[in-house]
Amino acid sequence: MKTKSINRINKYDTLFLYIGTFFVAIAGLSGILMAIYLSIQLTESF
Repeated sequence: MKTKSINRINKYDTLFLYIGTFFVAIAGLSGILMAIYLSIQLTESF
């Protein structure tokens, strides 16, 4: 009984962990892409 509830909690924890890392990775990549895009725009304007 106890082990089942612990396993369920661990399953959800890993799921949220994967979703969190996924969103963090997307946010980081979009931030890097935006920085590259802005730097290109600035160099082209000058």
